[in-house]
Amino acid sequence: MSKETEKRRTTGSLRPSLVKIVRATGGGPIRTILERGHRKPTGVFTSRKNRRAFAWEAIDERHFMWISEVDYRVTSFLVQPFRMEFHFADGDRMDYFPDIERRLGPKIEIIEIKKTQAEIAKDPRYASKIALARVVCRKKGWTFRVVAAETDILPTLALANAKLIRLDRFTAIGTEDHLRLGELMRLGRGRTTYAKAVAALSRRDDPWDRDGTARLHAMIVRGEVCIDITRSIRPESIVFSSDETFRRPAVAA
Repeated sequence: MSKETEKRRTTGSLRPSLVKIVRATGGGPIRTILERGHRKPTGVFTSRKNRRAFAWEAIDERHFMWISEVDYRVTSFLVQPFRMEFHFADGDRMDYFPDIERRLGPKIEIIEIKKTQAEIAKDPRYASKIALARVVCRKKGWTFRVVAAETDILPTLALANAKLIRLDRFTAIGTEDHLRLGELMRLGRGRTTYAKAVAALSRRDDPWDRDGTARLHAMIVRGEVCIDITRSIRPESIVFSSDETFRRPAVAA
C-alpha cells in the first residue's frame, strides 16, 4: 500500500466498498499464535465453558478469558473469532482481527483488548480499523467494545474472583451434588447464600469446606448456578439458580 493510500485510509476519507467477515472452518479461531519468534508472553487457556483450548498472546487477554469463563452472563466465547476484511474501490484491502467474541445469550459482543485506551490513538491506521469495525458491528446489531486492561480488567473484583473460581472449573460434579443444591434452591425459590451452597455441596454441612467450595465454583463455570463476580464474594453473597423452575413461587398442594 502506497503512503498516499495509507494516508487516505487513516484520515477516513475513503470508505470500503465491500466488507467481508471470514470465519475459520470448524468454528475455531481464525488464526493461531506461532510460538517460534514470538517475543510477547504466550500460552494456552483450556476453557471448560467452551470445551476447547485457546491460545493467548498477552497477559491481559488471558485475564479477560478468565473473567469470561466465570461470568454467568457469558454463554460462550471465542478467541480470534474471524477476520474482518475491508475492500476498497482502488483494489486495496485492510484486515482486522478482533481479540474475542462473546455470546451473552442472543447478544454478540466483539472485544478488542488494549493496555490503555490511549494505545489506539498512537496508531492512526489501527484507529481507522477500529472505527470501521465499530460501524460494521453496529450495523449487524453487535456490541463492539475496547477493553482497557489498566481500568477495565486489572483493578476489578471480577478478575480477583475469576482468578480463584476458574481454578476449580474441572472439579467433578455428581448426581448427589445436583440433588443437594437443587433442594436448597427449591426451598429458597432459586436463591441461597454462598456459605449455604458450599455447606450443601460439602456433603457434611461445612460452609468452609474446600471440596464444597470447589464443587460450587465448578457449577458456576458450567452456568448451573450464578453469582455476581463484580462484587466481593462473602459467605452471605447471593447465589442464584440458572434454572427458572426454582424461581417460581411454590404451588400449594
